[in-house]
Amino acid sequence: MKKKPIEGICKLCNSKQMLINSHIIPKFIHKKIDPKRNEPYVVYENMKVSEKNDLGVKEYLLCENCDNVILHKYEDYFNHVWYENSVLPYKLNHKEVVSIDISYKPFLLFHLSIFWRMSVSSHSTFRHINFGKKHNDQIRRILLNDDISNTNYKIIVKVIEMDNGLFDKIITQPIPYKKNSHNIYSAIYAGCEIILKISSHDCKEFDKFTIKNNKCNVFIVNYKKINQIIDVSNILNNIGKKSTK
Repeated sequence: MKKKPIEGICKLCNSKQMLINSHIIPKFIHKKIDPKRNEPYVVYENMKVSEKNDLGVKEYLLCENCDNVILHKYEDYFNHVWYENSVLPYKLNHKEVVSIDISYKPFLLFHLSIFWRMSVSSHSTFRHINFGKKHNDQIRRILLNDDISNTNYKIIVKVIEMDNGLFDKIITQPIPYKKNSHNIYSAIYAGCEIILKISSHDCKEFDKFTIKNNKCNVFIVNYKKINQIIDVSNILNNIGKKSTK
C-alpha cells in the first residue's frame, strides 16, 4: 500500500512541504534484481543477502517536485545511457579500461544524488555514510541548482563484470574509508562500484582515475575482485551455484 505524504522539511529544497515516501536508491535499479527468478543479491542490513526484493529502502526525505522532477531528470539520464541505450561494450573484459561517451554533468549528478540521499537518510542501512553538514549542504545546492561549476566532488567508476556481461544483480551498503586524510565512500549498484571522494581539496592519487569529462574511462573488474562482494561469502556461493545451471 502506498503511504500518504506527510508534512515536513524537504531535505533538498529545504522548505516546508508535503514529503513523499521516496527511494534512497532509485526503483529502476532494484527492478534489475528479480526475486522471482531466484536472484537474491540485494545486500543491506548487516551485509546479509536478502531473499526478498522490496524495491529498496524508502524514507520521507523529499517533496514531490524534488523527487519526481529535479532528481528524476538525473535518474532518467542514467537509465537511458546505462540501460536503454547502453554506452558499455556488448562484451565486457575484466582488467580493461574502456572509454565511454556520456554527458558528464548529469552522469556525475546522478551518482552524487544517490550518495547524498544515503548521507542525509536516517535509515540504519546507511548509518556508515555521513558527509557532515557542510558537504551535505554543498551537494544539496549542487543538485538543486543543476550546477557543478565549482564542485570538487569526484568519482571513480568500476564496471562489474560476470561472464563478460554487466553484473547488476547486487546492491550493497556504502562503506567509508580514508586515503591520505580524504574521506572516501564506496557503494555498489547498477552493475558498478562507485567510489566518491568527499573533500574540498585535490588528491592526486585518487583524482588521476576519476571521470573528468564527456569522454570518460571506466574500469572493467570481475565480480570476484570486488572487496564488498568478496566480504559477503554467501553471495559468492549463490552466484557460483547459479552460474553453473
